[in-house]
Amino acid sequence: AVTIKPEGADETTMPLEVNVWNFDLPVKHTFKTAFALFPHEIGAWWGGDSDEKRLARYKFLLEHRISPTNIYTPSPLPTMGDIPFCVENGMNQMCLVYTHNKDAKNREKLAETVREYETYLKEHGWWDMAYLYGFDEIPPEKYPELVDMYGWVKNTFPDLPRMCTVIPNKDLK
Repeated sequence: AVTIKPEGADETTMPLEVNVWNFDLPVKHTFKTAFALFPHEIGAWWGGDSDEKRLARYKFLLEHRISPTNIYTPSPLPTMGDIPFCVENGMNQMCLVYTHNKDAKNREKLAETVREYETYLKEHGWWDMAYLYGFDEIPPEKYPELVDMYGWVKNTFPDLPRMCTVIPNKDLK
């Protein structure tokens, strides 16, 4: 029974029946999340960014079903050294990098980073967690840049999902 005792009113008791099923939630999350979690901002709130605090922060986020990545990351997050810990604790996706249109030199630099992570993630069976994010809320006049860059990514890394926030439209289909 639950008893409610409001101030200045009569007490009320209500019956309560609870069914408890015998199961645990899986460690690996099924719902994928993508946030802008900046390590320096979270570290400031968390009280620093030592290895111990960073892993505690990752564990906290993962216990609450939030992937500890950042859609605006200039380099893969979490880093390669932290990925096993994060996967063990339920991570199901990660942003490799935030991108926008890049010249040939910067595309090659991006490709080197992605290839390094592609090799590592594929060796461990985690490549399906990786994605690339870019072109956040771009206006229509920037669509040709998105098509150019994401076309290059598709040709270079055909199985790497690309994500952006833009209204679905025929110009980008």
